[in-house]
Amino acid sequence: MEFENIRPRIEKIFEIYRKHKYYTLFMSDYDTSITSHIDEIGGGKANLTSDKTADTAIKNADDKLAAKNFVKLIEKAIDQLPEVEKKVIQMRYMTRDFKYISDYTIYEVRLPMSDKTFKKVRDRAFEKLYIMLVLNKCD
Repeated sequence: MEFENIRPRIEKIFEIYRKHKYYTLFMSDYDTSITSHIDEIGGGKANLTSDKTADTAIKNADDKLAAKNFVKLIEKAIDQLPEVEKKVIQMRYMTRDFKYISDYTIYEVRLPMSDKTFKKVRDRAFEKLYIMLVLNKCD
């Protein structure tokens, strides 16, 4: 497999994962309007509910369920990786502090390995995740 095409797609999946894991699953509200809405058809024939609070609650529940399922899918795929690959991916891509952690921090400070070994392990993990997630339409 050609790694240049794999890495951006997997990194995008982890970006979505972090958004869902650390934001979507903890969001509580959307802005709701308690003012009634007049449908364009008139007479309530547009088949829409006029309860904005209920509509918001339903959307919130649907968003949370989709986010929860996505997070579970990613974590299940990560659990399938060999332990060293799993550690590299978790430490580098699955943390809330992602923007403050570099590859160097992982291979020099947290895991005793060279940069070449780190890249090899990461690339192998990305290839496996590509097969599990992208080829199964996760992105």
